[in-house]
Amino acid sequence: MKKLPSRTTNIEQRLTTAKALFDQGQFQQARTVLEKLLLSAPRHLDVLHFLGAVAYRLQEYQAAIDFIAKALIVKPDFAPAYLNLGLSLNELKRFTEAIPAFDRAIEIKPDYAQAHWGRGCAKRGQNQMADAIASFGRAIKAKPDYYDAYLDAGNILRIMNPAAAVTAYSKAIELKPDRPIPYANCAAVLTFLHQFQAAVAHCDRAIELDPANAGYYINRANALQKLRDIPGALASLDQALKLKPDYVVAHQNKVFMLLETGRYDEAWALYECRWKSPENDKTPKFDQPLWLGAEPLHGKTILLRYEQGLGDTIQFCRYASLVAEKGARVVLQVQRPLRALLAGLPGVSEVIAGNDPLPAFDYQCPLLSLPLAFKTRQETIPSFPRYIQPDTTKVSLWKQRLGEPRNLRVGLVWSGGFRPDLPDHWAVNERRNMPFAQLSALNGRDIDFFSLQKGEPAESEWKKIVAEGWSGPAIIDHTNELKDFSDTAALIENLDLIISVDTATAHLAAAMGKTVWLLNRFDTCWRWFLDREDSPWYPSVRIYRQERMGDWQPMIERVRQDLLTLAGTRAMAGAAPFANQSTGH
Repeated sequence: MKKLPSRTTNIEQRLTTAKALFDQGQFQQARTVLEKLLLSAPRHLDVLHFLGAVAYRLQEYQAAIDFIAKALIVKPDFAPAYLNLGLSLNELKRFTEAIPAFDRAIEIKPDYAQAHWGRGCAKRGQNQMADAIASFGRAIKAKPDYYDAYLDAGNILRIMNPAAAVTAYSKAIELKPDRPIPYANCAAVLTFLHQFQAAVAHCDRAIELDPANAGYYINRANALQKLRDIPGALASLDQALKLKPDYVVAHQNKVFMLLETGRYDEAWALYECRWKSPENDKTPKFDQPLWLGAEPLHGKTILLRYEQGLGDTIQFCRYASLVAEKGARVVLQVQRPLRALLAGLPGVSEVIAGNDPLPAFDYQCPLLSLPLAFKTRQETIPSFPRYIQPDTTKVSLWKQRLGEPRNLRVGLVWSGGFRPDLPDHWAVNERRNMPFAQLSALNGRDIDFFSLQKGEPAESEWKKIVAEGWSGPAIIDHTNELKDFSDTAALIENLDLIISVDTATAHLAAAMGKTVWLLNRFDTCWRWFLDREDSPWYPSVRIYRQERMGDWQPMIERVRQDLLTLAGTRAMAGAAPFANQSTGH
């Protein structure tokens, strides 16, 4: 008589069938087999746990949690179940609940690499990056060929420690050289580290492995731009847009490259794509129509509104007078620190701060859309010698405070504002900002230096360096008395020369017609073009450029020589007042 298979043997066979379907990616079919099996074995550990794994793959994470919880009732010390419980909670962003699940899995099995990795992902979700890196490190120690742990560690380290991120990505590439993601991510970090040729090579490999990924062409364009290969960068952006026509980042990057090469006719129209960016989701929406130059404005009221940084507002508020010449009543909305400064701006009837109630108006236009409205080309930039006037009472107060000038008075700004909520801007800020120690080269006779530097961490770093022993020039500091930009403007008016990195203060001084020596990074902002020493936006600006990425020293030496010559010329002239630009508009 033939022996019938036992109940246990039947369950094992059906589990084997379900596993085969699971391994083939046929998750629904696997679930059908398991659900039927569950009817006859409702407390079977493997059936319950396997159903949880299937639900996880089907992205039904709460169902996965429910099945795994039942499995843990059957076997409370089952480490794989705690791992999968934690992974499912991670997917639901319930990181606080996930961490005890991973911890329990690790308690049962201390060298459980996947549990350490999952815990690292949960800590990353809680923004506890140091703990996340430590967990990824323990995962790698338990499993030295753990590709995902290296990749995820690199993704965190790219901000915390870029050089270590390159090491992590390189290990991931070594383990799985046919995966494009670590090449692309590593390329972004290499660009940050100024290793542009290597970045391009990594992008090329990522594109070779996944030619349909538009993001890889963005990375390549970024690296090529830093190499000043603008045609190559534009070609990469065009390829990205061919693959993904609505790719806002590609459009925006292309705009800035067109602008810095003076191709304004193409750039300004394309720049309207910025409103499709997620960064502008919180931009106020208006019922009043957008004005881009077509409609007559005579007798109408138009709201010109800020949209980006303080420097952008200062640069583009110049268009207010042109709008007013069309017969419009102009209401200018600006950031609060600029309200008092711009109260007397030519052509403006009313200035309001960002959150102030809006008056009635007929049209509205963001400030950076005005070049499009006026069809601005490089040769038609509205370049005024001086369009911002400081408060005369405040200017007089500072004049009395400072006394009669004995030497050349020079204002200094070496760092822009730090924006902790915008990590994508950190790399640009780091390249734009000059280490304070570089200013030690400016020591010289017949010069009085004044700090115009506001904001942390620059102020604290300056004070720390001086306290530890500063060999550079003495710098007079009145910045604690500067409450807004109208105060800064009044102090600037009493100075002869402003030496500044690319900040709002540089824009302010230039808009006032003061002589500005701009210390510009190698990968210039679009508004300063690629190779010019002057600026069609500001007649009083002279541009000093880095010759190599991140190398300030040759530039500062040129500034020093020019400064000593200027100070000597002034001293020989008997300390005559320094010649400023015309005050005409």
